Amino acid sequence: MWVSVYRSATPDDAANCFRVESLAWVGDANATLEEFQEWIQRNPENFLIYEHEGKFVGFAHFGHSDDDFITEEGFKDQCNADASAPCFHIRSIAIDPSFHSDDLAALIANVEPIAEELGKKSMHLRCRDQYVDFFKDQGYRYIQAMTSDEISTWHEMGIKKRWD
Repeated sequence: MWVSVYRSATPDDAANCFRVESLAWVGDANATLEEFQEWIQRNPENFLIYEHEGKFVGFAHFGHSDDDFITEEGFKDQCNADASAPCFHIRSIAIDPSFHSDDLAALIANVEPIAEELGKKSMHLRCRDQYVDFFKDQGYRYIQAMTSDEISTWHEMGIKKRWD
């Protein structure tokens, strides 16, 4: 029987989050091991860890903000409001490349109920060029192109969870 587990982070997960993000995403936007350790220590409930048959598959790291839009420069710092803030921002979502895109869709499907339970009005994330269509297929709408680097362009995507 295939067993998948979704849970909050523990301090031991920092190394796996760092490893998987480093393998899954190329570029300079990746967090350091020290950042993962700090974020998990401060807010372990802002992580959703995905394990399958005891193996670390991936994670989602999210934060809360009073603003729908998070600047490129402030993305790591602006999502530090408490969980009562109206906007939910996914800072990073990554799956070990040895797993499949279906696992990424499953992880996203398990993050969305967290935002719903917290009564968020919207969810936002940033993604690279190659993931825009994937997130559109998951129900996210394209908002805007952000910045470009030598790898590709970052794009802001969002989904409305409730209407005020």
